[in-house]
Amino acid sequence: MLQIRSLKQRFNNMLLLSFTDWWSALSIESRLLGSAVIITTMLLIIFEILNQLETPNKKENKLSTKYYLSPYHILYFFTAFSWATLIAHHLFQHPTLIIGIGLGIGVMVTAVMIWLLPSLKTNRKQQLDQNTNILQSVGEVAQVIPPHRNGFGKIHLNFRTGPYELEAITAGDELPMGSSIKVVDIINERIVLVERVTNSQRNVEGLDDRPPGSIGPQQ
Repeated sequence: MLQIRSLKQRFNNMLLLSFTDWWSALSIESRLLGSAVIITTMLLIIFEILNQLETPNKKENKLSTKYYLSPYHILYFFTAFSWATLIAHHLFQHPTLIIGIGLGIGVMVTAVMIWLLPSLKTNRKQQLDQNTNILQSVGEVAQVIPPHRNGFGKIHLNFRTGPYELEAITAGDELPMGSSIKVVDIINERIVLVERVTNSQRNVEGLDDRPPGSIGPQQ
């Protein structure tokens, strides 16, 4: 056991010395560019993680905000600039060319993000709106849904534009064709979790006024 610990310690020391020697052998420019790459990349990763952890309401508010330049774009510019400059520094010798390549790549990446990000946000907002409409929607079983999440069936949701077909599962008993159902959860963009809706539930929840395009008899 002591020998294993000793070997691990020696290995760690060798790695530390190797990294220190390698870092010391770099030029000042390479050290500065390497530090910039590490800092900007880590900041970008942290920003993306925090963005993914935001609540849906905050994301929805962000989606409704239109802007052409933000801290997000600036961070992308400096990350792309530092990476491109570091690579160019090892490929070319002329400082002006190196800086020009870095600026060009940084501007191109930022321009793509300015053009692409609003499109992605619009699609995400549309998906959010669609999910909001689907959740708690009512419809009917078009293909038998096996019980207790043991398989998939199909449902038709009663939208005013007409029936909308999705794959569905249920946590309860088997749902035969024609059964009235309600969406209680969204698994993904094509699969939902449903439960049976009885006549009494439809009356209490106000679900009896079915919009045009509904199909089949009520259960």
